[in-house]
Amino acid sequence: MHSFLVPEPDPSLDFAIVGSGSGALTAAIAAHDAGLRVAIFEKAHVVGGGTAYSGGVIWAPCNHVMRAKGIEDSIERAVEYLRHASEQRGDEQLALRYSESVGSIVAQVEQWTGIKWVIWPGQPDYYPDLPGASLNGRAILPHPDSADQVLTPAQEQLPDMEHVRLTPHMDFVPGFQRPTRPAREAWVGGRSIIGGLWKCVLERGIEYHLRTPAVSLVTDGSRVVGVTVAQADGSAREVRADRGVLLNTGGFDWDGEFSRRYLPGPPAMPQTPPSNTGDGVRMAMRLGAATALMDQALWHPAIAIPGDTHDTGEPLYRMVNAELGKPHCVVVNRAGRRFASEAAYYAISDAWFQLDQRSRRYMNVPSYFVCDARYRRGYGLPGVQGHEPTPDWITRADTLEQLAAALEIDSSGLLDEVDAYNADCASGIDGRFGRGQTAYERYWGDPDHDGPNPTMGAIAEPPFYAYRLHPSHAGTRGGVLIDCWGRVKSVDGGVIGGLYACGNTAANLLFGAGYGSGSAVGSSMVFGYLAARHVMGATGDDEAAGDGVRSPARGAADATTIRLPER
Repeated sequence: MHSFLVPEPDPSLDFAIVGSGSGALTAAIAAHDAGLRVAIFEKAHVVGGGTAYSGGVIWAPCNHVMRAKGIEDSIERAVEYLRHASEQRGDEQLALRYSESVGSIVAQVEQWTGIKWVIWPGQPDYYPDLPGASLNGRAILPHPDSADQVLTPAQEQLPDMEHVRLTPHMDFVPGFQRPTRPAREAWVGGRSIIGGLWKCVLERGIEYHLRTPAVSLVTDGSRVVGVTVAQADGSAREVRADRGVLLNTGGFDWDGEFSRRYLPGPPAMPQTPPSNTGDGVRMAMRLGAATALMDQALWHPAIAIPGDTHDTGEPLYRMVNAELGKPHCVVVNRAGRRFASEAAYYAISDAWFQLDQRSRRYMNVPSYFVCDARYRRGYGLPGVQGHEPTPDWITRADTLEQLAAALEIDSSGLLDEVDAYNADCASGIDGRFGRGQTAYERYWGDPDHDGPNPTMGAIAEPPFYAYRLHPSHAGTRGGVLIDCWGRVKSVDGGVIGGLYACGNTAANLLFGAGYGSGSAVGSSMVFGYLAARHVMGATGDDEAAGDGVRSPARGAADATTIRLPER
């Protein structure tokens, strides 16, 4: 059976999965292959959640691609790095479990999907000077050619492949356009991860329901035994799930009330799918789930192009990252002053939280990207091809004074700042913020730049250009606490029987308050898989399943090949 959409859910399942991100689909495949009755319930009209919008990077220490290339790594070094990067807000047991498991799980996903992983060449850890950091190999993503070769034919054979969410964030990323289709429709980045997993779901005939949001959890005493879903006619239907429920509904990105309640700093617009409104977090909290990191998000600079929207009509904020680390540009505030190293986007995001104690205004909001003609000639402007006219949302001026006037920022401040920055470019040493001093920052520079620092070049050749950078985020990082099997923990320190969570529904306690690209998609996949493993052998008292456990469901054997350590 290749693909189908069941009009009404099976009233009795072993495992109900809410959401359709990388963790949900991984869990569904693993549980189905072990003989369990599984169904996926997705609120949106498409599948993939935030994973489909992402660049598809997974932070995977000790992965099989590293080993094949002879790149050395160890679990101990990975955990040490996470300990130092988390700002003492991580969970070392989860960090250990993740680091031990992720390599085997991504290898299993490669086996399932046939899509090869590739190392992001030369990409170091975000904090390369910390103990345990790696300068290459831990960041992996699906190989674009491999994904295209697997998924383009699948799209012809399986009509329901059309349900995979498109991604608008790849439109302006060089190298991600495939010859036959626009970037947002191509099988690249996170969309190819979802595409590969969704292909496996369709080939297995796993039950799924779109436009079917979960509204509450069903309990029997202290244990979760099902979920109530809303149907198209407005009615609610209770679905029994004897083994448990997995929540993979994303964070509370688009929930204005939760965002105002928990997130500090200036208002930040999400870059994620608008269906991410915190449904899973809210349902679990009603049952007494403990939470953590509710003040954290994947803060990220963004641009807002007039008229640019998600496919459901909400305004679209596009991430800005690689653009900031190239020579001949700076980022300034309303005073015309730089406030962080531009080559580390998270440093800019962190600086948005700086508050003027007298005016009670955020000192670095609004902020502006400023560059000169050499920058445009060498690296382009977002959404502008070659010599196309400069769009109205990008400010163009013949002098920096005129640019400052058009932006309504302090002219003398901007002139002084650019003069100081230009002087530092000659030596390649940024006296204010150390731009380009770490391996991570140099990675985002231009290796062919004629200068001592690949991230620094003078801003001197007119005309000059500027556009506003908006506080934004690629998803909230706070959520429910989970244990090493993805079980949701309660406020009293125990676990809520039958309830599991992964992805941004769970607090990202790998990196705590630190940054780490690939930990969101990676933790979703890892703890979704581990939740399925637990469900395969779960008993009434929720003892953790061991390796090689057989599923009691109809006597089917666990079909996976991964062996995971006990915790």
